[in-house]
Amino acid sequence: MRASDLLHTELRDPHTGRPTQIRDLRLERMEGKTIRLRLTEVVLGGGALAERFGYGRGPVRGPWLVKVVLDRLRRRHTDTVAWREVLEVRGEKVKVRRKLLNEGDES
Repeated sequence: MRASDLLHTELRDPHTGRPTQIRDLRLERMEGKTIRLRLTEVVLGGGALAERFGYGRGPVRGPWLVKVVLDRLRRRHTDTVAWREVLEVRGEKVKVRRKLLNEGDES
């Protein structure tokens, strides 16, 4: 499976039926001589942009106003799902096992 197969696919909360999109992927480097990556989480919602810039997960400081705006976006509109919680990927839809935590708008 390629990353492009997952990005922007629809994921529905199994309890509420509410749709959202996979906006980013978190990968982990595996041990060994060759570079291999393993998918660990999918990032959902519009706050994925803040995640890509490093806000919320790293020591990124940045300009004060940018930090405030992206931090708020990330907290209200971002959720993550561990890859082990994904039950199936079928075409443009992804089915997960657990209820999504974030109930903010995903636009």
